[in-house]
Amino acid sequence: MSVLRQLIHVETYERGTEIAKLALYERDGEYKLVRYAVAIDGEEENYLLYSGANLQTAFMKLDGEKRLLRFTEYAPIHPAEPVMTRADWNKDMLALAQSYYSPDALGLLREWRKRIADAMNVAPYMVLEDKVLFLLATFMPQTKEEFLSLPHCGEKRWEQYGAELLALLRGQAPAFYIPSAVLEGAQPVRTQKQERQVKLLTRLQEETPELEELARELDVSVNTVIGYLEKLVEDGYDIEAYVAFLTREVPYSEISAVIDSVGADKLKPIYLELNGDVPPYEAQISYHQIRLALVRKKMEQASVG
Repeated sequence: MSVLRQLIHVETYERGTEIAKLALYERDGEYKLVRYAVAIDGEEENYLLYSGANLQTAFMKLDGEKRLLRFTEYAPIHPAEPVMTRADWNKDMLALAQSYYSPDALGLLREWRKRIADAMNVAPYMVLEDKVLFLLATFMPQTKEEFLSLPHCGEKRWEQYGAELLALLRGQAPAFYIPSAVLEGAQPVRTQKQERQVKLLTRLQEETPELEELARELDVSVNTVIGYLEKLVEDGYDIEAYVAFLTREVPYSEISAVIDSVGADKLKPIYLELNGDVPPYEAQISYHQIRLALVRKKMEQASVG
């Protein structure tokens, strides 16, 4: 059985408000380069940048993508280390499903969904979202185990539609087999986050490291570390001294005044008010500084409350 991929090279980059991962892998003699991009506001984009038999071309495309997007290297991951979490597998599978689905199988699935939706008098997406149909039409699960290994296909959906869907897809050849790491159960992201939170709290009890140092130790981006700090404040942890340390060079009063004026719901209006319409690499006040100021402001509000 072929597997989804053999990982060759992975690098993680940061550019302004965007975190991107460039992943190069091999499958059945072809090399594929995929870029996953995640913005602070949660929007995700996935691109297949190269697919072909020339490894040198794949690496040239990788280097070209870095230059084109002006990414600065943030946290390269050594290819010999385990880099795939369940969330990584899920993103990979969703990205591949957008390009490699079977149109015939997708048509059958849409017809099936419409019949169910009409009988229930609901919109089709309330039965199964399009992204689930694409996954099914690409990976063609033939067993309950394979069905449950797909993103957004949990026990509840198995109980509702699993048997019908397997019957519909029986005998269909998948574009990609379900990777063994998924079937064996890759480490859940929730568990990793919990472990990182404990590691973060332990670290902060010892000293006051810089954000970049924490990011390297936790193997996450700086944006993710700031998100962890936000969660610690929400959960009532006393990290006032550390936040004061991190914001020692942040123009907090200026940022705080803008937050009071435009609100704290979205980062971009705050950024534009402070910097004008300039790209992040030319900004006087970075998104990181704005987020740190928001953490401090939230902490102060919690203290007053």
